[in-house]
Amino acid sequence: MAPLNSVGWVTRSGGYMQVHGKPFGTTGDLMHYIGIGSDPNAASKANGIFWIDNKGNAYFGGSLSAGTLRNAVQTTSTAGNAEIINGPFSTLGGQKSVVVSYSLRKTDTATTGTWNPPSGAVNATIYIYRKVGNGPEQMINSFVVNGAFEVLNETGGPSKLVSTMSGAHTFNDNTPGTDQFTYRAILISRNVAASTPSSGTVNVEIQQSLGIISVEQ
Repeated sequence: MAPLNSVGWVTRSGGYMQVHGKPFGTTGDLMHYIGIGSDPNAASKANGIFWIDNKGNAYFGGSLSAGTLRNAVQTTSTAGNAEIINGPFSTLGGQKSVVVSYSLRKTDTATTGTWNPPSGAVNATIYIYRKVGNGPEQMINSFVVNGAFEVLNETGGPSKLVSTMSGAHTFNDNTPGTDQFTYRAILISRNVAASTPSSGTVNVEIQQSLGIISVEQ
C-alpha cells in the first residue's frame, strides 16, 4: 500500500509518482496525478501523463489508439539553457498536434534568519525549432511561461523562498511531406525571485522539466 502523507496517498517508482488526495500541485487543484516527479507539491499538469482536478477537468497523455503516431520526450535537466530534441521520427504526412511543456520549482532555503522582501519576475522563454528531412532547422514558435514566488519565513530558520512556474504551448503543424521530422525546444531565459536572507547560508534545490509531445492522427 502506498504511504499516506499530508497530501494523500503517494506511490513513487523509477522517477514517476502517483498521487491521490486533497488538492495539491503547483496549481493547487489536482486531486489525482500520474507523472514524472517525487514531490506532490511540484506536480504540474504540463508534466502529467494523467490527471484530474477539482474543477472537473481531466487529461490522459498515455499510449493512443492504433493508427495514431505519438512521439514524446522529456528532460529534467536543471540547466538554465536546457533543451530537448524529439526525433527524427517517421510521419505519414498528416497534421501533427505538438505540445511543448515547461515547469520549474526553485527552493532557496536560508538555514537561519528570514528572507528580505524578494524582487523580480518569475518567468521563462522557450524557443521551438523544426527540421524536416535534410532541410535546414527553422525556428517556428516561442512562448513565455509566467509564475510566482512564495516566502515562508520562520523565526530562527529555516526559511524558504520558493519560485514556481508551469505552462505549455500547443500548435498544429500542417507542414506536408513524409520525410522524417525533428522538433527541438530550448530554454532561452529563466528568471526567478531574488532576495537575501537576514543571516545564515542558503541551500538551493531546483526541479525543472521540459518536454515535447507530437501526435499525428
